Amino acid sequence: MKQKTIVVIILSVLAFYSMYSNIHLVSTKCGKNANSDIIPRGLEQHPPIRIISDKDFIDYDIPGLGSENHPYFIRNLNITTNEETGIYISSTTKHIVICNCYIDALNYGIEIENVANDTLVITQNTCINNRYYGTFIWKTAYANISYNNYVQNGDGVTIFNSDKAIITNNTCNKNKNYGIYLSRSKYCNVTYNVLKNNKNYGVVLGRYTEYISVHHNYFISNNLGGTSQAYDHGSNNLFYDLETNEGNWWNDWLEGYYVIDGNTFSVDFYPLGESLNGEKTEETPFNLLPFIILLPVIVAVFLLRKSNKKIRTK
Repeated sequence: MKQKTIVVIILSVLAFYSMYSNIHLVSTKCGKNANSDIIPRGLEQHPPIRIISDKDFIDYDIPGLGSENHPYFIRNLNITTNEETGIYISSTTKHIVICNCYIDALNYGIEIENVANDTLVITQNTCINNRYYGTFIWKTAYANISYNNYVQNGDGVTIFNSDKAIITNNTCNKNKNYGIYLSRSKYCNVTYNVLKNNKNYGVVLGRYTEYISVHHNYFISNNLGGTSQAYDHGSNNLFYDLETNEGNWWNDWLEGYYVIDGNTFSVDFYPLGESLNGEKTEETPFNLLPFIILLPVIVAVFLLRKSNKKIRTK
């Protein structure tokens, strides 16, 4: 009876671990990850999209319901065009996810103006060769911009008059001006981005920015010939995390503090010391959950062997 119980425990734990792995895999994907410098495969060729009201989602036959749990999905599209903007969205109230698209337009890759607060997610897209901006956000609070790739645009990401934006895990590479630019915005987080080989600064906090948190970003060879890879013209902005006292990786940092250009005398007091050697250090996150899940299996096997030994000694 004890052996059967132990076997049931083992099988149950293994089944749970398998379920966890599948759920985790599904939850981290929105189509294919487009975070590369090349056109992702399997995308649908599509003309530019222009949405200026909630009704337009229906007219474009965009899948979804526009609710928080069932947003409208603009995904898996290749929009390569000589028109001014690849995807333009304005004056909407519905929840929107733009993901896994490749956008090469004349001036703007993704342009967002005055959409309802906390309704916008832009993730896993590649915006390339747009003259002015890869992604431009205006009057849209709580925008989530993550895991995108911005290559050879004017600016990679520009946030204007949009509070509480989350800009995380993006790559801004070889843009002709700035990697990430914010102006007239408050309480935004700029974290875990790779900013490399941009002609000017990797991150700029422009006029009337306040309480912007910039930390755990990789700054690699931006603004070559300058004195800093970031610029701050706002107030009360921080280039480190207050909770962990950890700042950013700077490939031109040698020792001590890292001084940020601008008239605010901003400083990264806690630059992260790992050597970059010109590239982002690849890190594999250590996940304890598989070990926690497998621990009962190890214990069960031990008890089973111990039980068998007792039977043999009788």
